[in-house]
Amino acid sequence: MNAHPNEVVTLLLTNIDAIPVQQFDDVFKSTGLDKYVLRPEGKVAEWPTLQKLIDDGTRLIVFMDYHADTSKVNYILDEFQYFWETPYGETDSNFPRCNIDRPEGVDPNGRMYLVNHVLNIDIFGVKIPDLANAGKTNSFDSIDKQVNLCRGMWGKTPNVILLDWINVGDAVKAQTTYNA
Repeated sequence: MNAHPNEVVTLLLTNIDAIPVQQFDDVFKSTGLDKYVLRPEGKVAEWPTLQKLIDDGTRLIVFMDYHADTSKVNYILDEFQYFWETPYGETDSNFPRCNIDRPEGVDPNGRMYLVNHVLNIDIFGVKIPDLANAGKTNSFDSIDKQVNLCRGMWGKTPNVILLDWINVGDAVKAQTTYNA
């Protein structure tokens, strides 16, 4: 964070193991990252602009998928209060869907959304990440195709695109394109 003072970072913590949120807070404090975190109040529409985040030094926005509790740690935000996600565990390399998967039944208005552009293979009913096809999955064409599908359905570009193996394929090109 010190080396890139004009960058804003969004961090999504996955916590399927139900680690108490205070343990994450301890790590943020011990590393000094807590001084950079945004402690938002209100809805996303009321959040500061990117330039204001940079100017204020609150350039780290932290979300957690499960077991966030802002009454205990006010800057680790409940992902699903702010986002909805497309289905995870896709096995079709065409990524033909952009429907709301989580949280179920949510109104997408006023929320950001995350596209799970992660390909899996099904082995005897167990889905595992498909490393063998990561280059194709993470190609700009594949990512762009799903982004365009979602943009057509929802009228806006996804706020976050989740990928496995970002060092394989065109993740940086996609990031540069969609953050422009």
